[in-house]
Amino acid sequence: MASKMFLLAFFVVSIFAASVSGENCVKSGKICHDHAECCNPNDKCYVESLANFTSTCRGEGFLGGSCKNNIDCSRITGGTCDNGICACQSGYTESKKNLCNPDVKDPNITYARK
Repeated sequence: MASKMFLLAFFVVSIFAASVSGENCVKSGKICHDHAECCNPNDKCYVESLANFTSTCRGEGFLGGSCKNNIDCSRITGGTCDNGICACQSGYTESKKNLCNPDVKDPNITYARK
């Protein structure tokens, strides 16, 4: 019971500290809470650890979301991690939130439209 009270107090202090410091959003990779908005509109606040109730802002693996490496963008066909943001690889153009079509198209393949 005492540990639950401590965690509740921690969350209240965190909320107060964020509001006093003037922060309106949480940057990618930083600790967030369910009430907080991530600075990148394509990111979400995800639970990282149930043991200590830690959540961080991170991308969902779609175009425009935050990433650390190409694996973070693996939900995108033709995607890559470019300077911390999931984007289309060079030579590809965005078609949908999880699809990049090649700029030079093979006439034997049917591609998705926007």
